[in-house]
Amino acid sequence: MSAPFAPHGKPQAKPTTGREPGCDDEPEAQPEPRFKFTPIAEIVNKHPGARTWHIRNYIPAGMVALFYGDPASGKTNIVIDICCSIAAGMEWCGIQPKQGKILYVAAEDFYGVRLRAEAWFARHKSNPDNMDILDIPIVLADENDVNELIAIINSMKVKPAVIVIDTLALSMGKFSENNDMQLFCNGATKVKLATGVTVVVIHHCGHGDKERSRGGSQLPGNADVIFQVKRKDDVCTLHCQKMKNGNERDAADLAWKMIPQATKWVDEDGQVIGSVVLEPTDLLLREPSNQQQIALDLLRQMVLEREETLVDSGHDPAGARVAMAEWLTAMESEIAAKSSRYKVRNDLIKHGLVKVNDLYVTPA
Repeated sequence: MSAPFAPHGKPQAKPTTGREPGCDDEPEAQPEPRFKFTPIAEIVNKHPGARTWHIRNYIPAGMVALFYGDPASGKTNIVIDICCSIAAGMEWCGIQPKQGKILYVAAEDFYGVRLRAEAWFARHKSNPDNMDILDIPIVLADENDVNELIAIINSMKVKPAVIVIDTLALSMGKFSENNDMQLFCNGATKVKLATGVTVVVIHHCGHGDKERSRGGSQLPGNADVIFQVKRKDDVCTLHCQKMKNGNERDAADLAWKMIPQATKWVDEDGQVIGSVVLEPTDLLLREPSNQQQIALDLLRQMVLEREETLVDSGHDPAGARVAMAEWLTAMESEIAAKSSRYKVRNDLIKHGLVKVNDLYVTPA
């Protein structure tokens, strides 16, 4: 396109920019990218950071832990037993916890939580410090409640180790467990990330399927740790179903008997107000399945044969043991699917019915 002409046919000069001819314009500053990928070669040369625990193998720091079970199964009793142990810094099931502050949202039964906690401290002769209780719900599906909770926690001089939401149903407010569960999960995750505390959620199991928590799959999908609680008579058990970035088999099944514990209070008729505490027991409720029983019987027979061989050769039968690979091979005639054999093996070990020593196994 030709240059514009001024009157009388003279070319009109182009406007000057004050820059030397041939110089390009300065490039505009580009904003920092939001997403920055890091080469894996750099990442693997840095320590990943060790997982920290409030109670090793059971309660990790900065995670969302779900405890679920039927009504009156002992969920609250177990969670209070865990929390009071952390608050007091007293041994829990043979494990020394890291002492820390507990926040307990007793949305469903403040009276019962208060008595159970008092009964625990009385039973263990410990001062009821390091534990604060709230008697109204905090709705984790509501962004306003979540943000206020985060602000409160982060303003505390002593950062709490654990906050308990008891129960999920009473902490949903106007929201629905079926339609808005992801909002609750988002809130719990936001709390753990913004504060570093472990969020313990107490919930009920499904109406039809007792092996999962009530509601959709969002909650078990978002929870980092899942514990199932069951009860028969006065014995309740704890079984780990999920341990994110860990091994749920490291959290062995545990059982307790519920025993009465008096408080220092009396009612209007002068009767002592009582509660319950948990006492560890070996009476696990979980019975072996048919396939598990078959595998156990095979292992016992194999160990018996090893014992007889040792006796015949003049050796101590106490050293009898079976290689795990031999045991798995022996299962083939009874349990056809390889995946089923491995699951049976893993479950028996997890439930404490089979002990492992290097590459060898023995019945517990």
